[in-house]
Amino acid sequence: MFCKKCNASIEEGQKFCTECGAPVELPEVDEVSQEAAQDAAKTQTASADTTVMPPVSTADDFEDDYVAEPLPESAFEPQTQPMYQPPVAPPPVASSRVDSPRSSSATAYGAPVAHATQQHFSAPQTANTNKPKRKLTENKPLLAGIIAGAVVILAIIAVAIFLLTRGPATTEVYYGSEEPITVARDTTIIAYSESDEPLAHYVVALTPKDVDADDPAWMRITVQVDGTDGFNLSDVENMTAGTYSMSITDTTDTSGTNEVYYCPDVQVTTTEEKIQDVILRPDPNNPEGAKGAAQYEYSYITTDVQIVHNDYYGTTRLNETWRYPQFTSATGSTGMDSLNSSLKSAFDSTLEDTKNWSTSSSYSQCTNYTQTVTYLNGPTASIRTDLYVTGWGPHGVNNISGQIYDLNTGTLVTPESVLGISNSELRSQASSAIKTFLASNPSDISSTAELNSLIDDIVADSTRYYLTDYGLVIITRPYELGSYAYGSHDIVVQSNSDEHPVGSKVTLQE
Repeated sequence: MFCKKCNASIEEGQKFCTECGAPVELPEVDEVSQEAAQDAAKTQTASADTTVMPPVSTADDFEDDYVAEPLPESAFEPQTQPMYQPPVAPPPVASSRVDSPRSSSATAYGAPVAHATQQHFSAPQTANTNKPKRKLTENKPLLAGIIAGAVVILAIIAVAIFLLTRGPATTEVYYGSEEPITVARDTTIIAYSESDEPLAHYVVALTPKDVDADDPAWMRITVQVDGTDGFNLSDVENMTAGTYSMSITDTTDTSGTNEVYYCPDVQVTTTEEKIQDVILRPDPNNPEGAKGAAQYEYSYITTDVQIVHNDYYGTTRLNETWRYPQFTSATGSTGMDSLNSSLKSAFDSTLEDTKNWSTSSSYSQCTNYTQTVTYLNGPTASIRTDLYVTGWGPHGVNNISGQIYDLNTGTLVTPESVLGISNSELRSQASSAIKTFLASNPSDISSTAELNSLIDDIVADSTRYYLTDYGLVIITRPYELGSYAYGSHDIVVQSNSDEHPVGSKVTLQE
């Protein structure tokens, strides 16, 4: 038998634990159960001599001074506490028994009823004590489902935003199409070649169709594109809404042979709505249909100039008409635009010098400025420039020169490169042509020997050559082949016309 308080061994008949002093609690049975136990003991004793039942202790066995009180009825009622509460030690109760000293953690003992009550509430159980705790692993499927659902929702939102912001898909348009295309300033246009590869170097020309060329609002727009990512009009200043004709000139070939792709008309709108990007490419059923060489035209810009000259002879007034050319093209060209700007700049500079001239100036005054386009075929153009300059002596001098240009690049080209001959061949042909001219038009002051060295200098000067529809021409200036009265002469060097043989003199027809 063991103490229910400290689990110390208790001998039969002890009423108190010798270790902790707690009263020994005997099993409680009612009278009926006790009599049945006694009858069973007697029966077992009678049936088995070797079996000895221990005596059953009764209340008479306990000391006379200790009376066990029955447990209260509440001790047998089921526990209804909602949750576990730790047992609370009863307050100290005076006792007639003197115990040995204990530590502060020892329980104070009192009346028997207090011990019975403490025994009953030593381990109360809550209503949900037997429910198993939910483990974290049991929630993983639920968490995974929530995360997967969130990912799907975010993906749907991202796709919706992309579809709403990207605008319509790219559309393909063939060169030469008669159906106009509508673009905004931020619409990207990508041009393809006949080999179905994106063009890398090209010039885009946009010519307004809603405005007359003589209107101050008229403006040809050219865009130089380098790269295969295409272009848009967002960087073009002062561009207004309207309809434009558009062409694309492939400038990949730097030799001057540039192919031009004629595009549909372009309707430029200022709407802020997203408009589809455009891919321009040749029609697979007619790849050559919208391709051709650049077509150039020219016109003259004229200015009426009033010149007033004062010297010791008196006042001289001149009314002259000056002119210079400007080139145009439906396809446009940055080279052509650069040349036009250069021609205008030279004209304006000469006009300014003429207005500011005085007898103390270090240069002669130009009183007439005339430029004539003598040849235009594809991108090749030739100009003859005639400036009449004077120091206000007995007479002035015609300062004549020739130029040959590549309108695609806006640069000067040499006559031999156009004709496909060497420079030595050019000089030889030009020298022979001048001598042929002198054979029928002898110099009035110079011998043949004197002229030979002078001719070599003339033919070596590239600024004396210009092209015409009937061939190559070289210029001789006053005082070179003869006197002032002998004059200047334009002599055919190469001819493609029977009417203008080599060595003959030509006169420009206005």
